[in-house]
Amino acid sequence: MPDDWLFILAFWGLLATVIAYAVQLLVYRRWAGWLSSGLAVAVLLAQGGGLVARGLRAGRWPLTDVYEFTLAFVAATVLMWLLLERWTRVGAGGAFALGIAFLLDCYPLLRVPPARRAIRPLVPALRSAWLPLHVGTAALAYGAFAVAAGAALLLLVRWAVERRRERLMLPATPLEADPWPALDVCDAVLYRAVVLGYPWMSLALLCGAVWAQMAWGRYWNWDIKETWSLIIWLVYTLFLHLRLMRGWRGLRLALLALFGFGTVLFTLWGVSGLARAVGLQSLHVY
Repeated sequence: MPDDWLFILAFWGLLATVIAYAVQLLVYRRWAGWLSSGLAVAVLLAQGGGLVARGLRAGRWPLTDVYEFTLAFVAATVLMWLLLERWTRVGAGGAFALGIAFLLDCYPLLRVPPARRAIRPLVPALRSAWLPLHVGTAALAYGAFAVAAGAALLLLVRWAVERRRERLMLPATPLEADPWPALDVCDAVLYRAVVLGYPWMSLALLCGAVWAQMAWGRYWNWDIKETWSLIIWLVYTLFLHLRLMRGWRGLRLALLALFGFGTVLFTLWGVSGLARAVGLQSLHVY
């Protein structure tokens, strides 16, 4: 099918993109920056084209199960990285952010069996115009938080390199010869990635509440996935509070961003399995 080939093309293109960004991180050259950004755009077009083709084939939005949502999650991560790269003018962190996107893409293409990739009709609860609003905004938020996790990893590696250099009393690398962003630049990229994702996460919760009221007569049901989505929002609310009100910077915020992304992954993949394992009834386990 066209969408299958586009997803496979995007998968291998994403691997090539990560390698190109790694080259840019190791030894900066202008051509490496152009190549890595161009490859990222091509990956976004292939992944987005695959989602459009699948949606046209299914006659619905391709956002109705974990397989489709993860593919949209990957596309959103690439999109958010490209926006952040243009915003910050820092391209060297793409190896980490898109490395996370590549690992995410391994799940739908390598772990989900072909039988579970088949297009299925919508369950009645999902036949709503709120589907793309609620699930689409969640995918964009998750994508931005994945980029924030990549920026956090970049900051941690940079911090470790700086500490090692200080212990060994090595001379600092001249700025013009150092392809790695400085610690304060890594911190700024991390903060802006969270700023990109937070409004989308807030909108996802709001749209979900309105949809729940229309479908089930209640804005909030304390469903297990609703609860964990709220936890994600609270973690990143804490991040912004500590950054803006308490003046936190650097290592502590990077660790908090990684913890936040861990809650994202658990909400996406762990909550449904937990609900099935312990026999919990969930409106979000299809």
